[in-house]
Amino acid sequence: MNKIFTLALLVPLLPVAAAAEEDKDTSKPCFRVDRVLHVDKIDDQQVLVKLRGGKEYILGVEARCRGLGNAVQYWIKGATTRACPDRLSRIAYREKSRNIDECRTETITEVTAENQDEVEAQKSSD
Repeated sequence: MNKIFTLALLVPLLPVAAAAEEDKDTSKPCFRVDRVLHVDKIDDQQVLVKLRGGKEYILGVEARCRGLGNAVQYWIKGATTRACPDRLSRIAYREKSRNIDECRTETITEVTAENQDEVEAQKSSD
């Protein structure tokens, strides 16, 4: 009887362990939303996200998104605690008119030494 009970307790934990392994997948640039310090616009289709620990990411939104560049406040929303380029993560924003809208995240690019100059040039062009 104890063997059956122990097996019944372990079976529900197997999908959780598999999900934890998927979370370690480094092929997609993902980050934990609770580490976000600041979100700032780059242009109408991109925002720069600064995280605790110094990492930065550029999030690109779907092409039909409008008003992102004129917003006064930004935050990250999603179905999970992580932002990934899976279209489940969203950038929510409040416009000057106080309207709140959101856009699906389509791309996430980590800011590195190689692309830092390009990011700075994009920010200064606005």
